[in-house]
Amino acid sequence: MILKAEGISKRFLRNTSTSNFSYAVNKTDIILSAGKLTAVIGKSGSGKSTFLSMLAGLLVPTEGKVFYDDKDIYALKDKDLSKLRNKEVGIIPQGQAYLPSLTVLENVMLPCRMYASKGEEEKTRQKALELLESLDIATLANVYPSELSGGECRRLSIARAFIRETGIILADEPTADLDEENTEIVLKALRSAADKNKTVLLVTHEKDALTYADDIYNMKSGTLSKQ
Repeated sequence: MILKAEGISKRFLRNTSTSNFSYAVNKTDIILSAGKLTAVIGKSGSGKSTFLSMLAGLLVPTEGKVFYDDKDIYALKDKDLSKLRNKEVGIIPQGQAYLPSLTVLENVMLPCRMYASKGEEEKTRQKALELLESLDIATLANVYPSELSGGECRRLSIARAFIRETGIILADEPTADLDEENTEIVLKALRSAADKNKTVLLVTHEKDALTYADDIYNMKSGTLSKQ
């Protein structure tokens, strides 16, 4: 799947001596292709997460358009956009995002349960267990998130992002605060997804992650440029 942004930007109200608003992301074009891992690097506060959120269908751009193949996602009704995002986008959020009342396995299965057809439960369960096995946390399937380490929580997020076999994977600082071993597991999983013809975007401030990328962009003060 091709993910394309045409002239997207995001500004927020902020009264200053010169303006009533500020740009988190300046006008930007980008094309992300299947089979490639694209990395966007930059310091905290540079606009990386805002940029990813617009591409993910989570934050409406102030101007511009985002396309999944030839579909203008922000032209869709909210209900249709939610279904499209569930079907086509796997998101690995910055920090820890899970439902604490669900086990690891139940959290991973959740995206499939939202729009599930009858009879799919066992198939989804087996797929979830396979993903947990591949990420070396299968023994934690029935554990609750409060009992996990930071690295284990991050791997939970990866499994959940992969469960729907989406065409697009968007990862926002997925290796932040992880040790070397867990960082390698996360980056190899993203590289493997790209090698399986997924469209993968990695937002990071860690330069070591760039060895896994096909294309590299730099975000500075809301402006994106290719390295």
